[in-house]
Amino acid sequence: MHSKRFNKRGFLYLCVGLLSGFLLGGFLLSPATARTEGKGTTGTGDVNADGKIDISDAVYLLGYLFSGGPEPASCECGAYKAPRIIFVVRHAEKESGGGDVGLTEEGRARAQRLAEKFSRARIDAIYASEKRRTYETALPLSELLNVPITRINQVNDLDALLDSLRALPPDSRAVVVGHSYTIDDIFRGLGIEEIPPLPTSVYDDFFVVILPVDPEGATQLVKLTYK
Repeated sequence: MHSKRFNKRGFLYLCVGLLSGFLLGGFLLSPATARTEGKGTTGTGDVNADGKIDISDAVYLLGYLFSGGPEPASCECGAYKAPRIIFVVRHAEKESGGGDVGLTEEGRARAQRLAEKFSRARIDAIYASEKRRTYETALPLSELLNVPITRINQVNDLDALLDSLRALPPDSRAVVVGHSYTIDDIFRGLGIEEIPPLPTSVYDDFFVVILPVDPEGATQLVKLTYK
């Protein structure tokens, strides 16, 4: 019982840390709130190595990712390992017309901004669909961090993508670039029950999926926007 209470509290700390870190890094919280129902997720651990686990750890981690802060210590919190963090975005603005179109000039600029947001992030994997527009959105980030893009058909091979995300080791961070018609299926496959709206006219939604290593933990979702 104590562990479950700790995990719920740990997730609340993480949400506050996300707010602080993303505001510092140029991200803005959307009106949607973090999902805190269920069993909660595992804690992020004592990432600032001060001998305790509290709100400062989440702020420290996000400060490192997006604001130039010092690198976090590697830590496991007792029997609980740090969760996998999956950053999910829709592709940037695409060209008009049918077929496998690429990004517009505005979309390419957005892809560059996305790469800049993750310039200090320790991203372990990047996924895109087979379409040009997702690949071109992920490409600046891939080149900046020297992380290859894994291309998976998110409609016909969704299970392959989900299996790859679930196979990530504890404390991994991955970026998934998807489509308005695939992101909801990705969320469901990862255990998110309440799916936020995904309008086709919106390109600046940004989602953080907290995927626990503990099979008894509940996957959590935070919705943000980036400009």
